Amino acid sequence: MRAAVILVLLAAPAAADPVVLPAGAVEVALTVEANVSTRERFEPVSITPDVWYGATDRLTLGVTTSSRAVSRVDAGGGLCVRSREHGCPRLYDDLAFDARWRVAPDVALRARFVNASFAPWKPSLRLGALARWRRGAWAVEADPQLQLGLVNTDEGNRSALDAPVWVRFQLGCRAEGWVRTGVRGELAGFTDKAAIAVGLGGEVHLGHVDVGAELAFPSLLGPQNQFRTRAAFVYVSLVR
Repeated sequence: MRAAVILVLLAAPAAADPVVLPAGAVEVALTVEANVSTRERFEPVSITPDVWYGATDRLTLGVTTSSRAVSRVDAGGGLCVRSREHGCPRLYDDLAFDARWRVAPDVALRARFVNASFAPWKPSLRLGALARWRRGAWAVEADPQLQLGLVNTDEGNRSALDAPVWVRFQLGCRAEGWVRTGVRGELAGFTDKAAIAVGLGGEVHLGHVDVGAELAFPSLLGPQNQFRTRAAFVYVSLVR
Protein backbone atom coordinates (compact mmCIF):
# COMPACT_ATOMS: atom_id res chain seq x y z
CA MET A 1 0.00 0.00 0.00
CA ARG A 2 2.75 2.44 0.93
CA ALA A 3 4.54 1.81 -2.38
CA ALA A 4 1.30 2.43 -4.27
CA VAL A 5 0.78 5.77 -2.49
CA ILE A 6 4.33 6.85 -3.34
CA LEU A 7 3.81 5.95 -7.00
CA VAL A 8 0.58 7.94 -7.14
CA LEU A 9 2.26 11.01 -5.61
CA LEU A 10 5.21 10.79 -7.99
CA ALA A 11 2.89 10.42 -10.96
CA ALA A 12 1.00 13.59 -10.05
CA PRO A 13 1.51 16.50 -12.46
CA ALA A 14 4.32 18.93 -11.66
CA ALA A 15 3.28 22.23 -10.12
CA ALA A 16 2.04 24.50 -12.87
CA ASP A 17 3.78 27.70 -11.83
CA PRO A 18 3.22 30.14 -14.69
CA VAL A 19 6.16 31.88 -16.38
CA VAL A 20 4.23 35.15 -15.86
CA LEU A 21 1.67 36.26 -13.28
CA PRO A 22 -2.02 36.75 -14.15
CA ALA A 23 -3.07 40.35 -14.76
CA GLY A 24 -3.40 42.19 -11.44
CA ALA A 25 -1.62 39.52 -9.37
CA VAL A 26 1.25 40.46 -7.05
CA GLU A 27 4.07 38.23 -5.83
CA VAL A 28 6.11 39.34 -2.83
CA ALA A 29 9.14 37.37 -1.64
CA LEU A 30 11.55 37.80 1.24
CA THR A 31 14.83 35.88 1.04
CA VAL A 32 17.60 35.52 3.60
CA GLU A 33 20.90 34.83 1.84
CA ALA A 34 24.11 33.66 3.48
CA ASN A 35 27.62 32.85 2.44
CA VAL A 36 28.31 29.45 4.00
CA SER A 37 31.80 28.94 2.62
CA THR A 38 34.32 27.08 4.73
CA ARG A 39 36.40 30.10 5.78
CA GLU A 40 33.76 32.84 5.55
CA ARG A 41 30.72 31.20 7.08
CA PHE A 42 27.81 33.66 7.47
CA GLU A 43 29.97 36.51 6.18
CA PRO A 44 27.78 38.03 4.85
CA VAL A 45 24.13 37.43 5.69
CA SER A 46 21.59 39.66 3.95
CA ILE A 47 17.82 40.18 3.71
CA THR A 48 16.58 40.64 0.15
CA PRO A 49 12.99 41.61 -0.74
CA ASP A 50 11.53 41.08 -4.23
CA VAL A 51 8.19 42.07 -5.76
CA TRP A 52 6.56 41.28 -9.12
CA TYR A 53 3.31 42.57 -10.63
CA GLY A 54 1.19 41.09 -13.41
CA ALA A 55 0.75 44.16 -15.64
CA THR A 56 -1.20 42.07 -18.18
CA ASP A 57 -1.80 38.37 -18.73
CA ARG A 58 1.40 38.31 -20.81
CA LEU A 59 3.64 40.90 -19.10
CA THR A 60 5.07 40.69 -15.57
CA LEU A 61 7.23 43.46 -14.10
CA GLY A 62 9.44 43.19 -11.04
CA VAL A 63 11.80 45.04 -8.71
CA THR A 64 14.23 42.65 -7.05
CA THR A 65 17.30 42.53 -4.82
CA SER A 66 17.94 38.80 -4.25
CA SER A 67 20.42 36.56 -6.04
CA ARG A 68 17.57 34.06 -6.34
CA ALA A 69 15.57 36.54 -8.44
CA VAL A 70 18.38 36.79 -11.00
CA SER A 71 19.04 33.02 -10.87
CA ARG A 72 22.49 33.36 -9.32
CA VAL A 73 24.26 31.44 -6.56
CA ASP A 74 25.49 34.29 -4.39
CA ALA A 75 24.92 36.29 -1.19
CA GLY A 76 25.39 39.87 -0.03
CA GLY A 77 22.74 41.83 -1.95
CA GLY A 78 19.85 43.70 -0.38
CA LEU A 79 20.11 44.71 3.28
CA CYS A 80 23.30 43.40 4.90
CA VAL A 81 22.72 42.31 8.50
CA ARG A 82 26.02 40.55 9.22
CA SER A 83 29.37 41.53 7.78
CA ARG A 84 33.03 41.64 8.76
CA GLU A 85 36.10 41.86 6.55
CA HIS A 86 34.67 39.31 4.10
CA GLY A 87 31.12 40.64 4.19
CA CYS A 88 29.09 43.31 2.44
CA PRO A 89 30.99 46.47 1.48
CA ARG A 90 27.83 48.54 2.10
CA LEU A 91 24.72 48.34 4.26
CA TYR A 92 22.53 48.05 1.14
CA ASP A 93 23.52 46.96 -2.34
CA ASP A 94 22.13 45.41 -5.52
CA LEU A 95 18.92 46.34 -7.34
CA ALA A 96 17.30 44.91 -10.46
CA PHE A 97 14.30 45.60 -12.69
CA ASP A 98 12.78 42.52 -14.30
CA ALA A 99 10.37 42.21 -17.25
CA ARG A 100 8.92 38.92 -18.56
CA TRP A 101 6.84 38.71 -21.75
CA ARG A 102 5.05 35.40 -22.35
CA VAL A 103 5.37 34.19 -25.94
CA ALA A 104 4.14 30.60 -25.33
CA PRO A 105 2.40 28.81 -22.43
CA ASP A 106 5.74 27.86 -20.81
CA VAL A 107 8.13 30.35 -22.42
CA ALA A 108 8.71 34.03 -21.64
CA LEU A 109 11.27 36.41 -23.06
CA ARG A 110 13.10 38.16 -20.24
CA ALA A 111 15.00 41.42 -19.84
CA ARG A 112 16.65 42.62 -16.65
CA PHE A 113 18.44 45.83 -15.78
CA VAL A 114 20.70 44.87 -12.89
CA ASN A 115 22.87 47.13 -10.76
CA ALA A 116 25.17 44.71 -8.95
CA SER A 117 26.96 47.46 -7.03
CA PHE A 118 26.39 51.12 -6.24
CA ALA A 119 30.05 51.97 -5.56
CA PRO A 120 31.58 51.40 -8.00
CA TRP A 121 28.46 51.53 -10.13
CA LYS A 122 28.06 48.23 -12.01
CA PRO A 123 24.92 48.27 -14.17
CA SER A 124 24.26 45.58 -16.73
CA LEU A 125 21.55 44.60 -19.17
CA ARG A 126 20.66 40.90 -19.09
CA LEU A 127 18.67 39.48 -21.98
CA GLY A 128 17.31 35.96 -22.14
CA ALA A 129 14.29 33.75 -21.66
CA LEU A 130 12.52 31.69 -19.00
CA ALA A 131 11.34 28.28 -20.21
CA ARG A 132 9.83 25.19 -18.58
CA TRP A 133 9.17 21.66 -19.81
CA ARG A 134 6.96 19.26 -17.82
CA ARG A 135 6.29 15.55 -17.89
CA GLY A 136 4.28 14.04 -15.06
CA ALA A 137 5.91 14.79 -11.72
CA TRP A 138 9.09 16.11 -13.36
CA ALA A 139 9.96 19.47 -14.84
CA VAL A 140 13.03 21.12 -16.35
CA GLU A 141 13.43 24.88 -16.09
CA ALA A 142 16.02 27.07 -17.79
CA ASP A 143 16.77 30.80 -17.44
CA PRO A 144 19.62 31.52 -19.90
CA GLN A 145 20.78 35.13 -20.03
CA LEU A 146 23.41 37.20 -21.75
CA GLN A 147 24.87 39.85 -19.45
CA LEU A 148 26.10 43.03 -21.12
CA GLY A 149 28.21 45.20 -18.81
CA LEU A 150 27.35 48.85 -19.43
CA VAL A 151 30.04 50.78 -17.53
CA ASN A 152 33.06 50.04 -15.33
CA THR A 153 33.88 46.87 -17.23
CA ASP A 154 37.50 47.26 -16.08
CA GLU A 155 36.28 46.83 -12.48
CA GLY A 156 34.65 43.45 -12.99
CA ASN A 157 31.38 44.46 -14.70
CA ARG A 158 32.16 42.44 -17.81
CA SER A 159 29.88 40.80 -20.33
CA ALA A 160 29.07 37.21 -19.42
CA LEU A 161 26.89 34.23 -20.27
CA ASP A 162 24.79 32.60 -17.55
CA ALA A 163 22.72 29.49 -18.29
CA PRO A 164 21.20 28.04 -15.09
CA VAL A 165 19.06 24.88 -15.25
CA TRP A 166 16.83 23.23 -12.64
CA VAL A 167 15.45 19.70 -12.63
CA ARG A 168 12.33 19.78 -10.45
CA PHE A 169 10.40 16.86 -8.99
CA GLN A 170 7.17 16.62 -7.01
CA LEU A 171 7.23 15.40 -3.42
CA GLY A 172 3.50 14.92 -3.00
CA CYS A 173 0.86 17.56 -3.66
CA ARG A 174 2.33 20.24 -1.35
CA ALA A 175 6.08 20.04 -1.87
CA GLU A 176 8.72 19.84 -4.55
CA GLY A 177 12.47 19.48 -4.71
CA TRP A 178 15.05 20.41 -7.29
CA VAL A 179 18.62 19.99 -8.40
CA ARG A 180 20.21 23.03 -9.98
CA THR A 181 23.21 23.29 -12.27
CA GLY A 182 24.27 25.46 -15.18
CA VAL A 183 27.33 27.22 -16.50
CA ARG A 184 28.39 30.84 -16.05
CA GLY A 185 31.44 32.77 -17.23
CA GLU A 186 32.75 35.95 -18.76
CA LEU A 187 32.60 35.98 -22.54
CA ALA A 188 36.27 36.89 -22.78
CA GLY A 189 38.13 33.64 -22.08
CA PHE A 190 34.91 31.74 -21.42
CA THR A 191 36.43 28.27 -21.71
CA ASP A 192 39.07 29.13 -19.09
CA LYS A 193 36.76 30.95 -16.65
CA ALA A 194 33.45 29.09 -16.90
CA ALA A 195 32.06 27.77 -13.62
CA ILE A 196 29.40 25.09 -13.24
CA ALA A 197 27.11 25.39 -10.23
CA VAL A 198 25.55 22.45 -8.40
CA GLY A 199 22.86 22.80 -5.75
CA LEU A 200 19.91 21.16 -4.05
CA GLY A 201 16.71 22.80 -2.83
CA GLY A 202 13.08 22.32 -1.93
CA GLU A 203 9.81 24.18 -1.45
CA VAL A 204 6.60 23.61 0.51
CA HIS A 205 3.29 25.06 -0.73
CA LEU A 206 0.96 26.37 1.98
CA GLY A 207 -1.99 27.86 0.14
CA HIS A 208 -0.86 31.20 -1.31
CA VAL A 209 2.44 30.99 0.58
CA ASP A 210 5.56 29.10 -0.51
CA VAL A 211 8.50 28.41 1.80
CA GLY A 212 11.75 27.13 0.35
CA ALA A 213 15.50 26.79 0.77
CA GLU A 214 18.56 25.96 -1.31
CA LEU A 215 22.22 25.15 -0.74
CA ALA A 216 24.55 25.42 -3.73
CA PHE A 217 28.17 25.46 -4.84
CA PRO A 218 28.65 28.23 -7.45
CA SER A 219 31.75 26.71 -9.02
CA LEU A 220 31.86 23.06 -8.03
CA LEU A 221 32.81 22.06 -11.59
CA GLY A 222 34.73 23.79 -14.36
CA PRO A 223 38.33 24.78 -15.15
CA GLN A 224 38.74 26.60 -11.81
CA ASN A 225 36.51 24.33 -9.75
CA GLN A 226 36.56 24.42 -5.96
CA PHE A 227 34.17 23.15 -3.30
CA ARG A 228 34.88 25.53 -0.40
CA THR A 229 32.67 28.32 -1.77
CA ARG A 230 29.00 27.79 -0.93
CA ALA A 231 25.87 29.93 -0.64
CA ALA A 232 22.46 29.22 0.85
CA PHE A 233 19.11 30.95 1.05
CA VAL A 234 15.74 30.58 2.75
CA TYR A 235 12.69 32.37 1.38
CA VAL A 236 9.00 33.01 1.87
CA SER A 237 6.88 33.95 -1.15
CA LEU A 238 3.26 35.14 -1.30
CA VAL A 239 1.13 35.45 -4.45
CA ARG A 240 -2.21 37.27 -4.34
